[in-house]
Amino acid sequence: MASMKVFRAHVLAHLGKYKKSKLNISDPGYYRGKIYPHILPKGHESQNILAPYSGHLKTSQYLANIKLHTNFLHLNSSQAMCINFFYPLILSKKLELITSILGIEGNVDYDSVKFEKESIVEQSNERKTNFDFYLKTDKGIQIFFEIKYTEDGFGKATNDKGHIDKYTRTYKNALDKSVWIEKTFKDMVRFFKHYQIMRNLLTIDDNNYVVFIYPEDNDAIRKAADEAKTSIVTQAGKDHLINKIWVALVDRLIQTKALGKELEHYYDVDFREKYL
Repeated sequence: MASMKVFRAHVLAHLGKYKKSKLNISDPGYYRGKIYPHILPKGHESQNILAPYSGHLKTSQYLANIKLHTNFLHLNSSQAMCINFFYPLILSKKLELITSILGIEGNVDYDSVKFEKESIVEQSNERKTNFDFYLKTDKGIQIFFEIKYTEDGFGKATNDKGHIDKYTRTYKNALDKSVWIEKTFKDMVRFFKHYQIMRNLLTIDDNNYVVFIYPEDNDAIRKAADEAKTSIVTQAGKDHLINKIWVALVDRLIQTKALGKELEHYYDVDFREKYL
């Protein structure tokens, strides 16, 4: 875990400098009453979106109605990173470059595209699992994206009455039916240990894919994603869980030579400068 701390510290130090040198913002940002260099001042949410899309946060049909995370003012917000990566591809109708990289055929149904997509497995009226990004193809294939950056792992759950009740009420039946998850991981205690990952993997079926995107240097996330691929999903599920490293994905996107000059500069310079 020491290397994870080094990675996070490196990213936050970089973003603190980025805030001053690139965004020209010297006003402090606060978290729990303390000042942090990598946090934007209150009211500056739009500046966590890369130019030239900064002004779209409150006006775009894809962005205006999403609920921003509590820590959206943090420059290392994975929600902002997700928007910064996918949003230009939506506007330019180039999401097929991503599906092609993932090895999934079909044209993207742009009416289906959504940030903060609720789980289609959880049918209760309670708070549902949210995926960071979602799209559907004209062949009926659904792709659910989970985006990670500096998080110290996937979420776990405590073995308390509230979670036990929800497991029984919401997840147990779906787990029992799933042929995509290994039987040993359907146990309640192990489910809680891998809580966020398990809720994501429950979405997998013949037509559904789950994609984890994360930095290679984030050991905690990378190891958990690797375990999900090698141990948690069954042999049938392995093709429907796709793990991607941020740098490799951006490199591959640029290598398609299909972005056009402006978007290629955006990903190769602007996105890379901020995040990679």
